[in-house]
Amino acid sequence: MNLEKLLRVVNPEVEHLIARNKIRLVRHTMKNRTDGDWAGFDERLKFDNDLLLIFTAEQSENKYKDSELILVFVATEGGRCLFRGGFTSKGIVSKDRFTSLHPKYKEYCDFRNENNIAVNEGDHFYFELEKSDVLSEFQNRLIIDWGGSTVSWVQKQINKEISEIMPKGFISDFPGWENVFISHQMLRGLINNPEGNKDWHRFLSGHDGVYLILDKKTNQRYVGSAYSDRDGSGGIWGRWSGYVKTGNNGNKGLVVLTDLDPTHCENFMYSIHHVTPRGPTTKSEVLHFEQLLKRKIGSELNWN
Repeated sequence: MNLEKLLRVVNPEVEHLIARNKIRLVRHTMKNRTDGDWAGFDERLKFDNDLLLIFTAEQSENKYKDSELILVFVATEGGRCLFRGGFTSKGIVSKDRFTSLHPKYKEYCDFRNENNIAVNEGDHFYFELEKSDVLSEFQNRLIIDWGGSTVSWVQKQINKEISEIMPKGFISDFPGWENVFISHQMLRGLINNPEGNKDWHRFLSGHDGVYLILDKKTNQRYVGSAYSDRDGSGGIWGRWSGYVKTGNNGNKGLVVLTDLDPTHCENFMYSIHHVTPRGPTTKSEVLHFEQLLKRKIGSELNWN
């Protein structure tokens, strides 16, 4: 099946848009860009439709001329790309109106400034976009083959082949423990959707280990551990589930932060620094490596 056929089956009301050639596909690329460091921004887009809209709506050219529906994808490996969301376009508006409509525009500009992203000082086009429910059930799940014209990042051609449809609740493939560095938003998505992220669940629930929480707002660190006789924790998965439920998992230094601001945990990044298969003899090994990591990098938020 291709994308055009899926649109016709799932959303027959878009038939008139297809007939009038009013749909545009957008393929954003985050890697190997020449205009600054966009690494990590795609993860924000995955969980923040407001930022996705702003990123899509501000353009240096009138790329969406004569379009009414914009389907946004983000490049993955090869020529494949993952569906992030859809928007309806009401045309071009002034920058003043655009910024008044989108309070998060400042957050977007701050990200560009912090990451030395080049901004063309010439005139920009600002499109008034609104979220569309077209293909919403496939958001972050539908993968298409963009084809050979990867340079052309806005296209009218919608009969792209569908490569894969991931399970409901899918967040990402497990990248290998040494590459785990995830936001609190991503962790929440994983913990709340174990069936859609079975490889994450299998690996994290089957291993004990030592992990690090980095508070991006203060640049302080918390070093923690999960071992098999601890609260029946269910490995790293079980331990990290506590942070999703409470934002602090009962750790005193983190409790203080969440008491001051219940949303402070949204600043946390999680990584893994030692793993071992779960078992009755892992406690001493895990605690040894926990103390070693604390000595290596510090642990300002470890108050317990």
